[in-house]
Amino acid sequence: MAPRVAVSALAALSVLAVAPVVSAQVTGKKLDHVPVPYVDRPLTLPALTMAGELDATFTHVELELFGGSEAFNSGAVEILGSFGLFDDLELEAAIVSFVTEELEFMPTTPEVVQSMRGADWGVARFGATFRFFADDYADIGARFRLLIDNNATVAFNPSLPIRVRYPGVFRLDTGLSVIGMIQTQIVRDRFAIIDANSAPMGPDAGVPVKLAFNLVEQVYLGLSSGFGVLDVSDDDSIFFPLGAQLGGTLPLEGNHVLDLAGLFNFPLFFIPSGNNIEQRIGTEVWQVGAQAKIYLELPK
Repeated sequence: MAPRVAVSALAALSVLAVAPVVSAQVTGKKLDHVPVPYVDRPLTLPALTMAGELDATFTHVELELFGGSEAFNSGAVEILGSFGLFDDLELEAAIVSFVTEELEFMPTTPEVVQSMRGADWGVARFGATFRFFADDYADIGARFRLLIDNNATVAFNPSLPIRVRYPGVFRLDTGLSVIGMIQTQIVRDRFAIIDANSAPMGPDAGVPVKLAFNLVEQVYLGLSSGFGVLDVSDDDSIFFPLGAQLGGTLPLEGNHVLDLAGLFNFPLFFIPSGNNIEQRIGTEVWQVGAQAKIYLELPK
């Protein structure tokens, strides 16, 4: 486990080492610093801006086993780092990722309840987002992530993120994301219309519908849903999540910004294949999460 943490940290440090020598513009949309209103954030970080993110998730699952109900719980902690190489290119890496207690609920194993004892590495993640369109009201980009979990499952996560906003008031995040997984002892080869979520950890809708509203400049409310398929070869794996978050933003000296948020999520809220309403409404799986993310502007 320690070597994997070291490799992730080394990769992140390597990115930071080369970033200051790169400067370029693609879309022509440039921000000197991260805006305080949450809804005004660009799809990619401004040039020479780094972000550190701490995500903590508690997941509860209830399963019908042998004629009775049994509950499983898990915790997950991730530390993520990202860097704006230039205004239209952001690099990211999971520096630390741990899952604990009785089960794993991860993007690569969303339907597997795997008994655990203690803690284990979660999901290593490396990615880049390239923004090819940007104006005051919309950003469109292309993202690619490589995921490797503690079962040695290798997954490829390309996506087309789209962000539409009315400045200072609301924003909508949508697009299309898919994950292709290579067979391991736990997971067989499969293709899914999902995204990798960190806050809270787990599968996210491959076609997300995420709304955020700035109630005031430094307080925002988010509502999320969308459409996902855990396995495109299985019609029974279609799902619709439902979640909410409430967050606040603290402006810091030097144009630095700190976000703090609490989250609640039903990751598999509606499953159309259920035979009745109880089977279609998936409240047996729910998550509570907390997130802290700091944006640091480096000298330019």
